[in-house]
Parts: sequence; structure tokens; C-alpha cells
Amino acid sequence: MTHMKPVIPLILLIMIGCTSSRPSNITVDNFKDLSLISMESVLDSVWSHIPPDSFMAVGNMAMKSPLYSGPEVRAEILHRRSDSLMMIFSIRGLGFEAGRLLVTQDSIFLYDRVSKQVSMADTSHPVFLPVLQVDNAIESLLGYVYPIASDALDLEFTSGQMILKNPLLHRSYSVNTDYWRITSVLQHDDSGSLVEGLYYNDYFKVGEIYYPRRVVYRNLHTETNIILTYSRITIDEPLKPLNFDLPKDVRRISYSDQY
Repeated sequence: MTHMKPVIPLILLIMIGCTSSRPSNITVDNFKDLSLISMESVLDSVWSHIPPDSFMAVGNMAMKSPLYSGPEVRAEILHRRSDSLMMIFSIRGLGFEAGRLLVTQDSIFLYDRVSKQVSMADTSHPVFLPVLQVDNAIESLLGYVYPIASDALDLEFTSGQMILKNPLLHRSYSVNTDYWRITSVLQHDDSGSLVEGLYYNDYFKVGEIYYPRRVVYRNLHTETNIILTYSRITIDEPLKPLNFDLPKDVRRISYSDQY
């Protein structure tokens, strides 16, 4: 197992999420009677939630992976769709900023404030996770991950849960019928073994919108486990400039030189 240099919990910024809610299009009183529920009505209810164009959030993040394992940190997240994503990490209880991560359309920059070092890579590098891609990071980070309408989709009810399954993609989605939001996305391999999971739970209300307070991401292939717990979320408010404000003496290195 290869470990990163002490590049602070910045790598923690890998992802994760939030959601909103509108009145559902259908009601579910009896999961046993599937004839009362159509696939179209379920998809319409889930897809009725429109992702915002930008958001700001504050929360606590912890991560364990072959790349980095460290203590929980406070994370401030700022993102504008198809533009850029920035996370600012600080030591909990001390108010000391440890570093920042900036993702653009084609690059990732990880700034370690303590060592005054910026690690850089393009988005094709293995260190980069697709969930941070700025074109669809809002869907991943705010929980707007939707099943695509397909003849391959099956509707099932297991242990009181509504499940949408796509056997062709080996993927399943759990649906919260109180908020009509996707609460988990599970990806399996051809043998049926779980390889990746994204989970949303513990919803809380901000204004008229419901958000999952806790988001968990697991990738078994990369041995990555991330937990993000939100304390504050703001949607579609003006964002402050997303930049590093780097000191002149910062050292720049490529991730290719580290792996």
C-alpha cells in the first residue's frame, strides 16, 4: 500500500452530498401492492427535484484510504456548476486552515499550507475521483444522482424499502418515499459483489428543502471510505472568488512525480 506524503486532509475533499425535496407525485401506503405504483410515477417523483447552479456548505469530513488516513477536519465547500469546485480544510477546534483543494474543468490542485506545497494533476490522473468533475459535481455532492429511465429498470420492495434495479448496469438505487430522494446508489461487478456505494441519510430541513445531514462514500477497489456530515448548506447564493491566494514562495509539484 502506497501512502501519500503528509498532504493534509485535503484529499478528504473527495466528494459527497446533499438533497432537496418537493411534494411527491404519488403516495405509497402498501408496498405489497405493486399494481398501484408505476415505474413512470416513481421516476417522475424522483426527478421532480431540480439541482441548483451553485452551493456553499460547511461540515466535518473524515477519510480512510490507501492515499490518506487522518483525523476528521472541518470542510468548507464552494462549487459553481461547470466552473470550479473548492474545499477549504481547517483543524477542528483550532480554526487553523490546513489547506485547500481546487478542481477546474481539466485539473486538480491540492495546497498544503503547512509545507507551502501545491500538488497538481490533470483530471485523468488516478488520484482524481470522477465525482469531483465540475460538470456534474453538484449531482454527486448534493445527492441529485438519478436513475436513467430504461426498459432494464425493475421496481422492487425489500424490507420495507423501494429499490430500483438496473441489471444491465449492475446498479441499484434505494428511494426514500417520504422525500422521494435517492438514499443509496450501489454498484456491483459482474459477479454481484459490491464495488462502490454512496449513501445519504439523517435528513434535516433548511427552509423548505430537505438535505441528508450525513453522506458516506465507499469504494472497495481503492479501499476508500469517506464520511461527510453537513452542519450548514446554502443554495444558489453569490459565491466569493474561488482562488488559493497562494504565497509567492509556494512549491509546485506534479502528482506524477509522487506516484
